[in-house]
Amino acid sequence: MPGLTRWGRTTRFLREELIPAGWDYDNPRNLARTVHPDGHVAIVATSGDAMTGLPDHSTTTKYPKGFATVEAVQVNDQLALDLGDFDPAPDEDRSADPAGAQTWYLLYHVGEEEFRVELSLPDAIENGWITRWAERIILPALPRDDDSLAGKAELGDDQDLYGDIVVEVNRR
Repeated sequence: MPGLTRWGRTTRFLREELIPAGWDYDNPRNLARTVHPDGHVAIVATSGDAMTGLPDHSTTTKYPKGFATVEAVQVNDQLALDLGDFDPAPDEDRSADPAGAQTWYLLYHVGEEEFRVELSLPDAIENGWITRWAERIILPALPRDDDSLAGKAELGDDQDLYGDIVVEVNRR
């Protein structure tokens, strides 16, 4: 449950911060994307492996991904093809076709001492695992001992996080 909650809160935070700036969101084939106003770029949050955020190491997602990610990475690879001055449809509106957006991944990894994060553009995927990145933007690591990251309540020595929880169950 902690991993699912972390993913949900990361996606929610991304959307809450970007939607006021004109971004939008969609969920094609259950791929939770936050989409730039021009429709050409989207961001998806997902957990990364232990190499996430380490510039001298190759990283991948923590778990294999499904068809929607495979399709998004294939689109990224096609969009990376440089045709030089030849562009048959320069004014093509990709926002009308959600599959036409370049999809970046906000990878995060929870280490023992820190959270590592990177915003990366995948351009190859095999068997659900992203195997190559066109670009990786490594963000500064965040220490885990920073209570503001976890939103923890201030607790005294004699308190536990949830206190006494009582759930009454009555027969009908």
